[in-house]
Amino acid sequence: MKLKFDSLIIAVSLILAGLIIGQVLLYRETTSALISHCRELNKQNISFFNLLGGSSLLPSGDIKSKTNQPSYCLTYISKDAQQFLNEIDSYNTDDFYEELNLASERIRIYSDNYQNLQKKRTETTKKLLIFIIILNILGLSVITMTLRFDKRL
Repeated sequence: MKLKFDSLIIAVSLILAGLIIGQVLLYRETTSALISHCRELNKQNISFFNLLGGSSLLPSGDIKSKTNQPSYCLTYISKDAQQFLNEIDSYNTDDFYEELNLASERIRIYSDNYQNLQKKRTETTKKLLIFIIILNILGLSVITMTLRFDKRL
């Protein structure tokens, strides 16, 4: 009887661990949705700068302010990318095309950062999903063995 009780506790613990990891994955998915949104905003900025680069009209105002990232997107910028962005921000120019090139480089850094972040998160999610499958299989195996042992008694 003790073996049956212990094995059921183990099985329930494995299944609960799988459920907890599933909840972590759901939370991670909301963060991934925010990162995807930031990436889409960045794609719009790329389109905007491609349009500006092919135009002979010079826009009024500060170009950089037209493509600022929302504050929640800035929380997903890596330290390396932030360092590159700070270097770009340190350049001052009055030439429109130089400013356009600097802004384009900023957008490229954002794009690379979001892409690398999504790639890392996808790899981690894949590993966690495999781990959940293994936990579920182990939990079901323990239950099966318990039932077989209980059947013999």
